[in-house]
Amino acid sequence: SLPLFRMVPAERGTKRPRLLTAEYGSSDDSSGESCDASSSASCEETLVAASALEKALQRFRSMFDSEAILHGSQALGLAFEDADVDVLTSVPLCDVLARQRAGKTGFKLLLNIPMAKVPRILLRCQQTRLEFDCVEAMRDPHALKKDALLARWLALGSPAVTFIQEVRSWARDNRCSLPREEGYPNTFLLVLSALCFLRHQAGPSADPSDS
Repeated sequence: SLPLFRMVPAERGTKRPRLLTAEYGSSDDSSGESCDASSSASCEETLVAASALEKALQRFRSMFDSEAILHGSQALGLAFEDADVDVLTSVPLCDVLARQRAGKTGFKLLLNIPMAKVPRILLRCQQTRLEFDCVEAMRDPHALKKDALLARWLALGSPAVTFIQEVRSWARDNRCSLPREEGYPNTFLLVLSALCFLRHQAGPSADPSDS
């Protein structure tokens, strides 16, 4: 099972999230504060964001797929404030599209990419404005394994969390110059590449905090 993480909204004027875990506290070492010690306004924003995600996910499951699985940055607590909600569906995407076109789902179709290597559709929840990036679970069988791999790194503690966040922030800031022909600017791919490099530099059993 994945460790439990929650995201603290980015500071004013930035897009960079902070990650809180029950075990390690805030990944932002400069603040030295947990959510309990931070301002009530910041904690309220966190609860509102979590509530919006929960409501949107609950509606998606009730309208399209009761077994849909949340994964990716939202599940791991690494999402930027404007990130998509990645879901793996247990039903074919054509069924999701048919239900959406039937009307009164509360979701608007933004994008349909049926011919991609991994077909996907993008839906927007009209109540929360969150966008759902939907992929059939059977078409992306390694998605949860990749989440679990990243979760194991995050569980190593604050140095690993900070490293992953900095890679993600760098990818976001430099996405226009990253080579699309090599699969970028997919942030998750860049994070996996960075962790692979770190692992081979430090050794397969090394703790990133010692690197």
